[in-house]
Order: sequence, then C-alpha cells, then structure tokens
Amino acid sequence: MEKKKVLCLHGFGKRRGKQFETVREAFGDRFEILSPDYYELNKEDASCERWLNNVKEILEEYKEEKPVVIGFSMGALIAAHFSKEYAFEKMIFLSPGLDDQKFLEVKRNNPDPAVPDEYIDVFPEVLKRCLPDVEKIDCSVVVVAAKGDELIPYEFSQKYFDKIQSKEKKYHLLEGGSHTILDNPETKEKVLEILKDELLPYMQGE
Repeated sequence: MEKKKVLCLHGFGKRRGKQFETVREAFGDRFEILSPDYYELNKEDASCERWLNNVKEILEEYKEEKPVVIGFSMGALIAAHFSKEYAFEKMIFLSPGLDDQKFLEVKRNNPDPAVPDEYIDVFPEVLKRCLPDVEKIDCSVVVVAAKGDELIPYEFSQKYFDKIQSKEKKYHLLEGGSHTILDNPETKEKVLEILKDELLPYMQGE
C-alpha cells in the first residue's frame, strides 16, 4: 500500500524545507514526507508572485493525492491561500505567520540575516495576498501556537482561528516555547504528539 503523502510548506528563513527534519525523523517510516523548497535564497528570487507560483507547481504535482498539508509560519498562510483551489485531506498550521510588524522588526534588526535583504519586503506581500484566505478555510484544520513565540504573537492565531469557517477545527496553545515550535525543547515533544494524533487515521502499520 502506498504511503500517504504529507506535504510540508516551510516558513520564511534559510532552512526552508529542512525545517521539517523533525517531522521526517518521527513519521518518515509511515508517510512520504515532502518538504520542497519554494524559493532559491537569492535576491533575484525576491517575489511574492514567484513564490506562490512555485508552490502552485508543487501542488499541481500532488493534486490527485489529496495530501495532508503542514504549514509552518508563512507556509501556513500559503496553504490557506490554496485551500480553496486544491483538495487537502487536512491542514496543520504550526506557529502560523499571521502578523508582520513584530516579525519584520526582529528580522530587520538581525545583524546576520538568514535570507537576502530583498526578502524582507516579500513577507508583507505574502501576508496581504494570503491572510484573507485564512478565514475562508472549510476543510479540517489544526492550529498549534506557542505562548513564547517571539516573532508572531499567538493572539493573532487565536483571532483568525475563531473566524475559520471549517466545522472541523482544533486549536492548541502550548506553554513557553518559541516561534520554531518544532525545535524548541519546551514544545517539540508536545507538537509531535499532536501531529501523531492528527496523522493517526492515515498511518501505515498502526
């Protein structure tokens, strides 16, 4: 039996698809974990339209699979943007990037930015383009946020969660942690537990 596909959409940062190595280590034996990069980390690639088109090409490739989609930070926004056009089995948002003021302040003050300077202006464009689509989500959705998120205040995820149209939605607010919710020792195991619970219906060998 073919493994269920889990498509992971990364956030804003240098690691890109490597942000999901923890997910691959935990579930790669039972799922096909797909974590493609959708930008190239060069200034010529600093374009909201290009990033969205690259994600669309990825979704076209797997549209017959009806994947589970895990979106981290900005990746959650992008998943929401495409949720009407593509049939997702379920969407799981980790530290969803639903604000830009504090995020951009931290990134601009970073003496060693992880991405080209030109990328800083793309994030608010993605936010403007995709944020209205969050409340239109009508498939099964799970939101996981951390109180200690230093980049995206968790209150924003609570606000938009309440507006989501889906009748099948869950919200998990974890104590402590940070924006990198999958890496932080305060939240890592709890996030993996939540993912296991949500992926359980699709697991092989369980």
